Amino acid sequence: MTHQQWLARALTEPKLVTTGYPAEDWVSAQQYASFSWPDLVDLWLCSNRLLMHVFYQIPEAKLDTACRIGIDEPIPYRS
Repeated sequence: MTHQQWLARALTEPKLVTTGYPAEDWVSAQQYASFSWPDLVDLWLCSNRLLMHVFYQIPEAKLDTACRIGIDEPIPYRS
């Protein structure tokens, strides 16, 4: 879900600056370990299919959008 939010923001804002991945306490609070393994795999598959759909919709003009995640320097999509 984090990647989907980053993509949506990168597509709708002139640049993306965001923190890194959610903190461990967020992961712990959501209790993924107690979630049904088959349901978790289905969720992962569906989420990644949605991300691929979004990737294919990215306009050429947005491919140069600067995206900074965490403290690392932005990495260009194209070099």
